Amino acid sequence: MYGMRLVARCVSFCETHFLFISDIRPRAKKKEDRYIFKELQTNSQIRVPEVRLIDSDGTMIGIVPIAEAQRRADDSNMDLVLFSPAAKPPVCKILNYSKYRYDQIRKDKEDRKKSSVIKIKEVQLSPTIDIGDIKIKAKRTREFIEEGCKVKVVIRMRGRQKARPDLAMDVMNRFFEMVADVAHKEKEPSQESVAVIIMMLTQQKNK
Repeated sequence: MYGMRLVARCVSFCETHFLFISDIRPRAKKKEDRYIFKELQTNSQIRVPEVRLIDSDGTMIGIVPIAEAQRRADDSNMDLVLFSPAAKPPVCKILNYSKYRYDQIRKDKEDRKKSSVIKIKEVQLSPTIDIGDIKIKAKRTREFIEEGCKVKVVIRMRGRQKARPDLAMDVMNRFFEMVADVAHKEKEPSQESVAVIIMMLTQQKNK
């Protein structure tokens, strides 16, 4: 009887405060928590009769029975880790697997961060830009490209200029010729709207 009263009170509290069990969800994992590390077989998971063993300091011990390899790892208070299961015999190394796993995940995250962060710089031209200004813009674009940035070249046409987009295209082409030795067109000049023409430049692949 007491238990039924307790359940009734709990239900009443939930209804009063609009709290329902179905609304309670696990905390969404952060993006960095979703990293998938390819786990390696360790210790008792390794089920082969013998292995080619590498010591924790990188010394090649040679081919030994799995029992001896595990004993050496246990004596060092480390793990026996299988690195090349397809080799004959499979290759194992003695190391601290937890530390190895942590270091590999951190290194991979840092490598991904470096490779994925590419800055995009914007350079604005005009259909009537003079030779002095276009040279300055080209010099700055060259610096951006050599720094590894992408460059978004934009021409915004105003008033009567909108009726002559061909003039803006000519400016784009002349501008590219001034930086063509360091850049290539990731996106050809195209008219994005009545008033805007855009070209994307990036570093030449052989640079």
